[in-house]
Amino acid sequence: MDRISKIQGTATLFARDPDFDIETYSTFAFGSYFSEEEHGLVRWRFTSRAAPVAREFVFHPTQVLTDMADGSLLVEFTASGWVEMAWHLIIWGNDVEVLEPPELISILDEVRRGEVKVLP
Repeated sequence: MDRISKIQGTATLFARDPDFDIETYSTFAFGSYFSEEEHGLVRWRFTSRAAPVAREFVFHPTQVLTDMADGSLLVEFTASGWVEMAWHLIIWGNDVEVLEPPELISILDEVRRGEVKVLP
């Protein structure tokens, strides 16, 4: 919406599906992007150094946090949006490891090398 420069009203009406629930729909995505092809289990491990800060984040409304014996933190949820996740994870540097899905592991590696050519 930050790039909208002009709006115009129309006579076209929109009727929301009465069975649509925004709370349920929003759990399918990480942030704003949803893709059936990218939807799946996400597992991240934060180092013991990053765990106290990561524990304070709500990465996703369905996340499950597990404190590991070595002091690291395991974060698990189901969502889509691999590139958006990689953009977020880059701020954690090497204090986060993606365990699942393999596609996100690859994308995060590409982001870290500066190879992803996608505008935010």
